[in-house]
Amino acid sequence: MELDAITLALRLTNAVLSQLSTVLKIQAVYIFSDSEIVFNWIKHRPLTSVGVRILNRLIEIGKITQHLQSMGLQVYFAYIATKYNMADCATRGLTQKELDSHFWWTGPDILKDPPESWPSTFNAFNCDAGFENEHQGASTIEKEAEIVETLKEPKEVLVTKKDLNKIQTIDLFVSLRKYSLQNAKRVVALVLSYIRVLAARANARRKFPIKLSALLEEVPTQNTPQLSGKEIATAGKMLVKQHQLATITPAILKSLKHLNIKFDPNDLLRCFGRLGKSDLDGESKIPLIVLQNSWLAEAIIRDCHNNGHPGISHTMSLVRQSFWIPKLRAQVTRVIRRCIPCQKFNNLPYKYPEQGDLPAHRCDGTEGKSYGCIITCMATRLIHLDVVSDLSTTAFLMMLHRFFARCGLPEAITSDNAPTFTLGETILGECLCAIKNDPAVERTITNREIQWKHITGHGKEASMRD
Repeated sequence: MELDAITLALRLTNAVLSQLSTVLKIQAVYIFSDSEIVFNWIKHRPLTSVGVRILNRLIEIGKITQHLQSMGLQVYFAYIATKYNMADCATRGLTQKELDSHFWWTGPDILKDPPESWPSTFNAFNCDAGFENEHQGASTIEKEAEIVETLKEPKEVLVTKKDLNKIQTIDLFVSLRKYSLQNAKRVVALVLSYIRVLAARANARRKFPIKLSALLEEVPTQNTPQLSGKEIATAGKMLVKQHQLATITPAILKSLKHLNIKFDPNDLLRCFGRLGKSDLDGESKIPLIVLQNSWLAEAIIRDCHNNGHPGISHTMSLVRQSFWIPKLRAQVTRVIRRCIPCQKFNNLPYKYPEQGDLPAHRCDGTEGKSYGCIITCMATRLIHLDVVSDLSTTAFLMMLHRFFARCGLPEAITSDNAPTFTLGETILGECLCAIKNDPAVERTITNREIQWKHITGHGKEASMRD
């Protein structure tokens, strides 16, 4: 705050003197502050351990100081005790009687004396005296600008091996940052499927077969062009694994040792807490570690938030069901503030005025037929009822979206092969067959990594079960 105050004081000084330079001759400018730390920063420049924001302020102070010196002015910085600081009076408060005769109006009396009579505690120094770290051929301001640019440049991530040879690890999926998490998973799943096909063809002609990773080995081979939920889940783990290889270094692991990070059987880094024997899901017991401020972390947060657009706490709980991201609350807040639907819904610019009744021809509704969908949990036999407007694929998908948003994602869905109702058997059978074979339905199911199962023909199972 004190550094910002000095920066603001120099800005105002520069603006005022630029207007008074033609009618008034000023020889020196004194900047007073009660912060010795800020004066130490101004004296000893450049610094690399104070952060980019402070360096930017120091650069601006140096530029304004040089501009004032080019106008023939001497710029001095001096320390003043807190009891003489007028700015503290506003924050600490004054009574009406004290304010009538307070130096808030005129300034401290000690500053009315000539500078030669000021006490030595002021420690006034010229800004030129603080340039002892200046290198030959480059000014201090140029050096500070170079440091700021160096701090802003992205650092190359190096992975240390046992032989101490350092190699650069490249994030293979960084080009997918422009896609959503679901689309990125589908792209990676297609690539992994192609790799499995190539490996199978090559192994048919090789004496020593190509050994795939454990993640690829656990995915069953299928001859259908559609992606399964298992392939989508494996693609998501592969995204996390490549992210961990490219960004998590031994130094970062050491700084996160309080999270008890270990490798799982698939060589994925997970946070092993104390909930291993709880009733939570496997991903919630030992969540995957994803570093903050990365494209993958933002994609995960956005994917969880888009499922119903919940608030900050609810979005954090959805993320932590499978992932552990350090400093999660700040990132979730940033993502929600950028969410256009949330901003439109929550931040109305003004209240709409009261409006009259709509015309009669706009209020006459149409009487249509509705259908009910029954979903039964196979574990607890709880029943979920929902209403669909018609038997179209779109209405069925919207019903699934509402069910997922309210009750969560099931691991598997079991549906019958044909209804046994007495009336409308043929029509309902064709509708259910079209729903189960529709590409849009299958894409929605695989995006959520759900397995769709069918009962045996002429079985007595329920219509659809969680």
